[in-house]
Amino acid sequence: MKKIYIISLFVVSFIVLSCGKEEALAPQQKIIIAAILDTTGHYSQFGKEVIRGMELYTRKYATSYELRFYDSKADANIALAEFIKFAPNSYSRGVITLTSWVSNAIAEVAKSNRLVQFAVGSAVYNYSSLKNCVRFTSDLNDEIKYLSNYLNDYNRIAIMHFDNDYGDGWNNSLKSGLGGKVIGSFSYPDTMTQFTAILEKVKALNPDRLVLISTREAVQIVRQAKAIGLNVQMIGTRPILTDQLLATSEANGLIFSYPDLNEQSPAYQDYVSRYGKKPSSFVAEGYDLCFGLDNAIKANGTASANIWDWFSNNGYNGMLGLIKFDSFAQASYTYNLNVIKDGDYILFP
Repeated sequence: MKKIYIISLFVVSFIVLSCGKEEALAPQQKIIIAAILDTTGHYSQFGKEVIRGMELYTRKYATSYELRFYDSKADANIALAEFIKFAPNSYSRGVITLTSWVSNAIAEVAKSNRLVQFAVGSAVYNYSSLKNCVRFTSDLNDEIKYLSNYLNDYNRIAIMHFDNDYGDGWNNSLKSGLGGKVIGSFSYPDTMTQFTAILEKVKALNPDRLVLISTREAVQIVRQAKAIGLNVQMIGTRPILTDQLLATSEANGLIFSYPDLNEQSPAYQDYVSRYGKKPSSFVAEGYDLCFGLDNAIKANGTASANIWDWFSNNGYNGMLGLIKFDSFAQASYTYNLNVIKDGDYILFP
């Protein structure tokens, strides 16, 4: 897998760098922003939610950019292959990436080809120093504070996490921050569906709390835990919240950290009116990205570097609440602890 990635990186750089500098726009020509999102793979719910958030904005407001969508299937090599399809276009100015590992894989080729990158759903991102990525996902070090404050009251903590940049980053940070309180840590492929063997090991440890760095597979985890009589309190992070989990009775009482979305924003209320349910944080990232991009272009023009520069040390109120971007254009905002209750979620007392 590593060799495939290295070859892909070389091919992308070679092909795209032949294009030269950004061209001036022709009359009525829109710049192109490519969105490489998972729409059919394991994280497709999140990709579709990001698109729904972007469309909530673009359906209502005229933009000076055109969004073109590509399916990454949450695979870094597929994402790089899709990158080749749009990057040589003279009017390409940016690329939107979903998931930490895809965002990390695209970072250097986006920089090499003078494209501003917009990272969503990417709490573990390693290339902010390149100064060309606007990240709308608050870093795990921001979110982890909310979980750590809760977990510090317990002395026997077990962790289950999927084996990728996001899961590994969370696992390492929790173990570093909680020290000897973590009595067991178990990784698994994110497409795994049978967890009984791992859950039996967790049960044998008799933990006070079980942290799940999981997404849609959390449905199988909570069901299989109940089936073997493992009744430990479970704690999750942002991507554990899926429609399927809310509909699973065994998930009742699961606690998770989540952005404190701005329920008073017109966009939030528009979404509820249109779809009859709360928008997710991925919807909010998609909407706030389009809002910010529109304002960046109006203020600084269509050059990629100028778009990135508008976000640096800037901020605005969006569906995510008050978003603050640091000097590397990395977003931060407020989180809450929530608990699943009867098919919905509410603030944790």
